Amino acid sequence: SCQWLVDEDPQTDVPLTFHRDKAYCQFLGKFSESATVQCIVKTQHGTLKSPDKHLKVIKPLVSVSKTNLHIESDVSLTCSTVIPEKIIVKMQWYRFSDVVGKPTFHTRNMGIVVHEIRNAQVADSGDYHCRVEYVSVGSINSN
Repeated sequence: SCQWLVDEDPQTDVPLTFHRDKAYCQFLGKFSESATVQCIVKTQHGTLKSPDKHLKVIKPLVSVSKTNLHIESDVSLTCSTVIPEKIIVKMQWYRFSDVVGKPTFHTRNMGIVVHEIRNAQVADSGDYHCRVEYVSVGSINSN
């Protein structure tokens, strides 16, 4: 089994996954603040510890925070963020708390998601915001 430590706090034990003579330990979690994570694998031969990985929570840079919707006009809302190396992020627009449009997934340098409102109507008004979430931060494996 393996266990992840988040800021030295033990998380739930998870089973190892094996593929081509390598063991993989997967951790699914959401971080609202930066954290240091480490994987500990316990085997019959002893305990292996991965190097610490510091996860930095990235905040989206929303280029349009307040826009007046004019009836029967087109509006583009753009959200962009810088993506650290070896990170996959999911970017999604929300209106109030409801998802609008489709999520986009980005892996290199800059992520951008645009929500287009064509022929805006009164019903399109509301509080729009962009959310950026980590999907993957890579894996730690051992022979």
